[in-house]
Amino acid sequence: MPTQAAAPSGAAALLARPETPVPVAALLEVGVLDELTAVGALVEDISRAHPVWRVRLADGRRLVVKAGIGHGGPDLAVECLVYRMTRWCAPLAAALPAPLLVDEDRQLLVLADVGGEDCRGSLAQQLGFPALIGGAPPTGVLSTTDADALGRSIGALHRATAGFPLPPAPPPLVLALVARPPGSPAPTTLSREVHDTLAALDGRPAVVEAVTELRRPVTGCLVNHDLKWDNVVLSGPGRDPVLLDWELAGSGDPAWDLGCLLAEHLVRLPSPGPDVPGPVTGLDGASRALLDGYAEGARPRPAIAATLARRVVLSAGLRIGQLALEVAYTPQAGDGDAAARLTDRAESVLLAHTRLTQEVLGCLS
Repeated sequence: MPTQAAAPSGAAALLARPETPVPVAALLEVGVLDELTAVGALVEDISRAHPVWRVRLADGRRLVVKAGIGHGGPDLAVECLVYRMTRWCAPLAAALPAPLLVDEDRQLLVLADVGGEDCRGSLAQQLGFPALIGGAPPTGVLSTTDADALGRSIGALHRATAGFPLPPAPPPLVLALVARPPGSPAPTTLSREVHDTLAALDGRPAVVEAVTELRRPVTGCLVNHDLKWDNVVLSGPGRDPVLLDWELAGSGDPAWDLGCLLAEHLVRLPSPGPDVPGPVTGLDGASRALLDGYAEGARPRPAIAATLARRVVLSAGLRIGQLALEVAYTPQAGDGDAAARLTDRAESVLLAHTRLTQEVLGCLS
């Protein structure tokens, strides 16, 4: 007499259920969760450019699951490499979420949720996005204490990884697209808004000169290459800075990382009116605290301090220009004139580079 196959049980049964969330199924498969701890798991999709989920377990633990190729996301090989480096690079371990699973074959990262129960989101979410984008003015400012801690963290990371044999980081978007060599074809997949913003950046001599200068290679270290406030969380009672999203990482120019953080301050400087970006005349207190902290962490050699300061200012201006391209690519991110206002602010920073470089050098020396 024919017999019926036994129904799957335990983890296999959970995996077989169509309603099992993807990250829970993945955590069961790799053994991070068992069938008991998986019961009652709550999943929040926090994906942006790639699949990312926050998983809250019944025992109160919170995990972040990040997936790559095979799950609809980018290749996580470089990011996995960075998290493996935390095993022996203390400044890197201090600046990143604790990795609970690093699986290159499955393209899966499982990280401790750095926010904990009182998670308030990234710095950008806490303090507000730049008013130049067209939304409400920022809701807060970064304290000098937090800015100093953030600078020291990234400075120590750069110092600890200087000269490491790492794969090169891909060039920032603005360096890849603006001031292309004569005869190189323009990308054909860009929207009209992006083409218009790119043409506006190409038409600003200060922008083109900065791009040309930053394309010259310099001695590298591990760089995040997307170090914006949206990828920074202040974690725990000590408000320790934690840096997220390392899929664009590699060996690169430390000035770009520091310039990206400085740009977050410069793009938030008050404007005379909603449609007038206004000139950039100097650094605020939090900017100087960021740079002071970086100098303590990185301890740049006096022989390179002037070059580093100049490249930081140029990087800050171009990062604002890149933000203009990003807003143009995602029109819902700002009003119709946001990209133009950001382009004007980028040019204003670059036109003031001599004065700003002296201020930055004073902090880094």
